[in-house]
Amino acid sequence: LSKAYSVAQTNTKKLTISVWLKRGNLGIRSTILFAKGGGAGKLSFQTTDKIYFNAFDTGYNGFESNALFRDTTAWYHIVAQADSDGQTGANINRVYVNGVELSNNKTSSFTPDDSATMLLRNGVTTYIGDDTDGAYHFDGYLAELNVIDGSVVAPTEFAETKDNIWIPKSYSGSKQ
Repeated sequence: LSKAYSVAQTNTKKLTISVWLKRGNLGIRSTILFAKGGGAGKLSFQTTDKIYFNAFDTGYNGFESNALFRDTTAWYHIVAQADSDGQTGANINRVYVNGVELSNNKTSSFTPDDSATMLLRNGVTTYIGDDTDGAYHFDGYLAELNVIDGSVVAPTEFAETKDNIWIPKSYSGSKQ
């Protein structure tokens, strides 16, 4: 799936992605969301089975998890937050899995403050489950994908704990 945006974003410095997914094959680069226009922004699994996220431009270090995600039987809820307006350094790109914030493996050369996101950018195509090279398809299942333009939204707006299990709930916040 892809969409070329022809309308300016609400706030080019903030966005939130929420997606439920189940992985297929491991040890491959597997793209969840991708956009390229000069530089590239993406949310993906790396060949190391770590999560990578940079909504802005992969010319800078974004977020790469310390944790590995190798359970092909589990559903994971990923929330990726981008905020170059209210955060700095390693906190510009943040990732949560099943409501728990992950540690960033990257330590330097981060996206500059006040950068505009590449994902959802006016005039740039954003791809779901693929990238522009067509070589890094998402291998697995994607469900309940929400991309919130212009806001940083908490994981608890998309899911909740019930009987000690992290489960989806309908997002009722502002929809752009």
